[in-house]
Amino acid sequence: MADKTGFFREAQKHLSKGQVDKAIAVWEDYVAHNPDGNVFNTIGDLYYRKGKREKAVEFFHKSADYFKHEGFLTKAQALFKKILNLVPNDAKALHQIGLLNEEKGLITDAIKYYLAAVDAYAKDGSKDALKHVSDKIVDLAPTNLSLRVKLAQYMQKEGYIDEAAREYLSIGRVCEEKGDLDQAREYYEKALEIYPRLFDIYAVLYDFFFSQGEFDKARKLLDKGIELYPEKADLEVNLSELMIAGGDLEGAKDRILALLSREDFEEDGPLSVKASRLLADIYVKEGKEDLAWESYRAVLDDYLRREEYDDAVSLLTKYRNLAPEECTEKLVEIYGKTGAEEELFNELVSLGDIKIDKGHPEEALSYFKDALKLNPASVDVARKVSRIESDLGITDEPVKEEKSLDEKLVDADIFVRYGLMDEALDVLEKLRVEEPENMEVHRRLKSIYLEKGDRESAVTECLILARLFEREGSVEQKEQVIKEAFDIDPDDPRLVEMAKGQEGMATSSTLDTEFQGVALEGIDEGSVEAFSTEETVAFPDQSSPGAIEEYSEELAEAEFYFRQGLYQDALSIYERVYRIFPDNKDIEDKIKEIEVLIPGGDIEQGEPSRGEESVEEVVEGITGEVEASVDRDPGEDTVEEDVPGPSLDSEVLDIFEEFKKGISEELEDEDYETHYNLGIAYKEMGLIDDAIKEFQMARSDPERKIHVLSMLGICYMEKKLYSLAIDAFQEASKKMTDRDESYWGLKYDLAGAYENNGDLRNALDIYIEIYGWDSMFRSVNEKVSSVKQRLGVVKDVAEVVEEDNKKPKKDRISYI
Repeated sequence: MADKTGFFREAQKHLSKGQVDKAIAVWEDYVAHNPDGNVFNTIGDLYYRKGKREKAVEFFHKSADYFKHEGFLTKAQALFKKILNLVPNDAKALHQIGLLNEEKGLITDAIKYYLAAVDAYAKDGSKDALKHVSDKIVDLAPTNLSLRVKLAQYMQKEGYIDEAAREYLSIGRVCEEKGDLDQAREYYEKALEIYPRLFDIYAVLYDFFFSQGEFDKARKLLDKGIELYPEKADLEVNLSELMIAGGDLEGAKDRILALLSREDFEEDGPLSVKASRLLADIYVKEGKEDLAWESYRAVLDDYLRREEYDDAVSLLTKYRNLAPEECTEKLVEIYGKTGAEEELFNELVSLGDIKIDKGHPEEALSYFKDALKLNPASVDVARKVSRIESDLGITDEPVKEEKSLDEKLVDADIFVRYGLMDEALDVLEKLRVEEPENMEVHRRLKSIYLEKGDRESAVTECLILARLFEREGSVEQKEQVIKEAFDIDPDDPRLVEMAKGQEGMATSSTLDTEFQGVALEGIDEGSVEAFSTEETVAFPDQSSPGAIEEYSEELAEAEFYFRQGLYQDALSIYERVYRIFPDNKDIEDKIKEIEVLIPGGDIEQGEPSRGEESVEEVVEGITGEVEASVDRDPGEDTVEEDVPGPSLDSEVLDIFEEFKKGISEELEDEDYETHYNLGIAYKEMGLIDDAIKEFQMARSDPERKIHVLSMLGICYMEKKLYSLAIDAFQEASKKMTDRDESYWGLKYDLAGAYENNGDLRNALDIYIEIYGWDSMFRSVNEKVSSVKQRLGVVKDVAEVVEEDNKKPKKDRISYI
């Protein structure tokens, strides 16, 4: 590992002399052997200052990719936003932010960034990337057909005909599944019209025509497909099916046999299975049962291989007469696996009867006994067992009061063989109580628990076996069974504790505080300390630490945005959390700090400590050196600190509007929670009008009434509709019964609405009321002084409050 401090000192030396290119060369040499997200970011900043925007973006991407790969997603997202400040249509950054939003569950945000990425990729001619992102959009909104149609039309217009045709084909499938056959036909035929070389359309549209009995259209379609793709066996198989439907059995049989004899024809694939089924159908119609069953067996084997048991049962029961014994054996096998006890009992009895008729009484006796275990009350089966035992000279054994351990284990094994896991489990769990140190019992229990997906119980059995092996002195077997437990569930708390005990409880962690980079123009980073590789942010004085900890990811994201100079993004998150924890002093202080910075104020830098400089101190020194050593191009574009959402041209914006409309159509009016969450998402994206609409629809939710009204007030404030904000805040405050921090926070917002609306007297009254409750709340003393001065009041705050308290209070009438 290279000496990072040495590299930084060398870079600082070059910067102090104004040798920026040499400083960049030092850092590029460092990261060539020691990839580092912070240093990548720094190099990008320096290239940007030199006016080399393309190189700057290259290194910002490297920084973002590094952090994303290391799992620091909030840092990665901040850097991708930084890129969009420089290149608003950077396809990769738009794509990656979409992915990060999708991972957070912010589907609306993800769709918007994906659409912007589609537009960027289309203009770049990046066909594969465009298809990938389009698929992501479809995956997120598979049933939003209006969105998908718009997307297909857009791709068609941009010249991506293949992708557009595939999307029309997929839309048609959705319509067909919904039962809207006219719409399905329209989109299928649209796909064929714009791109007839799309091979997939022939199978889908053929099945559609065939299911509708439109054989003439199906034949014309296949003829066209065979003309374009003469080597495709799929079309030949479908043509054979069509010939059978038309009564041309001989022609269809010749075509299928020719296909099955081809060397390039896949024997075990779905096409071969369909050909075998068609051939079997022909043989049945010709009365050739042996040949028919040979072909059906290939179909059955495919069903069983893919565990499509319903189809297998249907085939076996339909053609049981072709091979009664084999079909019944297969049915016993299937019902044993699926746990269908009643059907299994009936098939065991039927199989026993078949064995009797074929002269195999011993085999019949075994099947009848298995059936009797499933239904001991069956008098008919009991008589059959008694009759066969008498014929074979088998005498009844003395009745035992209790079965032996081995017999009980055999019973459990029989249940397992036929898939009756619950019955086997019942036997073994009783044995575990009777024979707690029997390893075979615990081994079988472990296997069944694994089969049922009960990992916790399986681990329990492993730990019991480990203790038993330890008692025997079988160290190797003990270690093996513990390893198996870790393989089953490494996150099991008991195993975690065991691992801690082996490794020791002492752990150490070092904060690798790295170089953050030079502040971009418009993003004041110069005096902010470098971010570390830790994601969490500590807030020590929490009134309810258990609750605030649930928001650690949000706070970490806000802190990182702050350190990157993305103050508006950071402020948005802090304010959202502060509304939930209005008494949290740390968050309040952070909001005040950011509010000072947004208008352009500087962050005060503390005096560095004396003595040997650390890497962090060297980095802080470099920041100032770079600011002084790099000449700025007067015409250079600035980077705004408030990163907007992705820019969409009119066509792509139309697609996004269709997505929003599709969501609205799918939602019930009473789905208040979804409307509320959508409102939050739209608010964070800056779509205030859409947010207001969603919050208004969620307004009737009795559980979220206060929250909805509060958010409406905030949205109205952003729209400068102060009178509506006053109404919303007033209504919300009247519904609050507790006079806690949340109440006074809402009153503070109400005072702010009055102040912005020019009603300074009402604003002052509320600020004074808050001051009387807590004079330090949100710097309300400053607010009182400010509004008082604007009103021309010369008394200090304390006097104003005292006079206000002396005013006679209005009588309040109780209606209780």
